[in-house]
Amino acid sequence: MLARIEKILNIGIGVSLLTNLYLLTGITKIPYLYVIGFSLLVSIFYTIKNFDFKSVQLLTNNWMVLCYFFFSLFLFVVDFFVNNSRPLPNDLVRVFMYAFYFSWTFLLYNNKEEINTWFVKVSFISILVLAIEGIFELIEPFGFSLLLSSNVDKRNFGRIGGSLIDANTYACSILIFLLVIFWARYNQSGLFKKIGLILLAILVVYLSDASGSRQGMLILFIIALAKFFEHVSMKKIIWIFSISLGLFLVFFTFKNDILTYLETNSSSSIARTINNATNPKSAQSNIDRTNSIFKAFEFMAGNYYLYGPGSLNFNSRWAHETDAYEPHNGIVYLFAQYAIFSLPIFYLFLLSFFRASSAKVKLIYFSVFIHFFFQPNAMYYALIFFVFFYIDTTWWYDEKPEIENHGFNTITQIASVN
Repeated sequence: MLARIEKILNIGIGVSLLTNLYLLTGITKIPYLYVIGFSLLVSIFYTIKNFDFKSVQLLTNNWMVLCYFFFSLFLFVVDFFVNNSRPLPNDLVRVFMYAFYFSWTFLLYNNKEEINTWFVKVSFISILVLAIEGIFELIEPFGFSLLLSSNVDKRNFGRIGGSLIDANTYACSILIFLLVIFWARYNQSGLFKKIGLILLAILVVYLSDASGSRQGMLILFIIALAKFFEHVSMKKIIWIFSISLGLFLVFFTFKNDILTYLETNSSSSIARTINNATNPKSAQSNIDRTNSIFKAFEFMAGNYYLYGPGSLNFNSRWAHETDAYEPHNGIVYLFAQYAIFSLPIFYLFLLSFFRASSAKVKLIYFSVFIHFFFQPNAMYYALIFFVFFYIDTTWWYDEKPEIENHGFNTITQIASVN
């Protein structure tokens, strides 16, 4: 009974973290910090209860959080004597929560089938939650905004983001959750389940388009390209050519209707991608993104590219010294925060890539890397930690299939496997 309650809690908290469900507190007026605090305490309790150092040390997430924590504290002390900044611990609190939560999850499930089932359940429920939110937001955007916490600034009406708020994070999340489900279950499913998965994929693609995310379109394109070149054959070429010809004929048959749709739904992903240069919002977004990166290099030059304010002081320093959006590039953002201290963090990203290559899940890695590359602050999102956890566990059970229980000796051994 207690084990069942623990697993229900684990899945519930996981879905809440991955979808930011705790932000839907506009009606109840319950501060979402209470929900975050509860999630953190539960995760810490069960991690300590089941603790096994040999297990939790193999997770890339945990080493990344240690880097964030120690480098931020060190840079906070350095920055304290140079600038009068106001520390904001939000990002560090979030990543601590993710580290404990995924460590608890890894300790809770003891074999490959159990952990794969967990991935499928959490991904499927997360898609359902985000789909319900997205459809409601499409129908009643202002009504949905009333459900959100008063601390949340919902800017882009007309583009859906659900409780994730950001449209790009929304699109990338549902696409990655879909990839995880297909990877684990499609080849093992019967006909009716495969039909269900295809219908789920159609819903996800529709919601991704409704979000207006060009990142989502890019991920879809890469997925399609990867699947095409996975096993190139004459049969597949003929099949793709036939579909392309069919789409070409459909376009010219319903050309006026399609153009009308693009005009009336200018915030959709397809419209924003096709009209990238002429759509004023897309053009302004491109300008803001480019400007934020140039401003980031000016910001780093003030510290001679050697050290940064860390995550604690970054928001305060950035708002005080620049008039631009935060850097819309994960690599630049990390370097602006940590400068040369970001190198160990980039190494962990590289380590995760090697593991993804070994476990043959590079497509999921590239999908989340696109999100990381184009978003500010993405390295502190639950989605990044979820994907790294997926890669770690998949790699672990593929590299050591004979070992059902966890265990590893040192971080040196972990890296040397790659």
